[in-house]
Amino acid sequence: QLLLTQRASSSGGGGGGASAAAVFAQQGIPQGCMAFQDISPNIVEEGQLETEPGDANGKNADTQLFSVSSLLREMLQAVHLLTACELYEPSHLVYKLVLPIYEKRCDYAKLAEIHGDLRAVFTNIIQSTKSQSRMLGSYYRVGFYGRKFEELDGKEYVYKEPKITRLVEIKDRLIDLYGGEGAVTVLPDSGTVDRSKLDPALNFLQITSLTPYFEPDELALRPTEFHRK
Repeated sequence: QLLLTQRASSSGGGGGGASAAAVFAQQGIPQGCMAFQDISPNIVEEGQLETEPGDANGKNADTQLFSVSSLLREMLQAVHLLTACELYEPSHLVYKLVLPIYEKRCDYAKLAEIHGDLRAVFTNIIQSTKSQSRMLGSYYRVGFYGRKFEELDGKEYVYKEPKITRLVEIKDRLIDLYGGEGAVTVLPDSGTVDRSKLDPALNFLQITSLTPYFEPDELALRPTEFHRK
């Protein structure tokens, strides 16, 4: 639980708000994780982690952490973070989980407030979809070549970056992460890397901008730009 809170805190600024929202949506749910799968796909995997002493099932558990009130607090915080990031679609999904609780409580004031928020959420979806004004992410393929990268050597990964992240930004960040300009070299092209032509004493990164591609049947399941990002 502490790890989740730390992740949310460290992700709260800038484009990390979406990650923070996913973390808050997961907090306070020791059971029934499948309900959150549409909001945060990794929740099922994390929900299967072994219970540590002192958590919800341990002797020293903080029962307030997993109360309904704490759940509502964390979920509404998730909605706040999601809307701040212009991620309106998952905001709606979070509210769908929250509404039955307030309905059972007959809390009509809160229900009226949420339905008012949902109207604004749906209006924002319509307007942003028409104008295509949202910047929903940039994708980069990063290849690692060199002993410095240890287990990453020879592997490629796809990074999703927040909003419009320029290639030079991710390049500078990775160079700084791995020791600076003298420690790593960025390959100038995006073609297939021939390792026999690389100096084995040096370390290289290959960074390539990507555009998501979907087969026609996949596009039918992803009707909006949001679902394609």
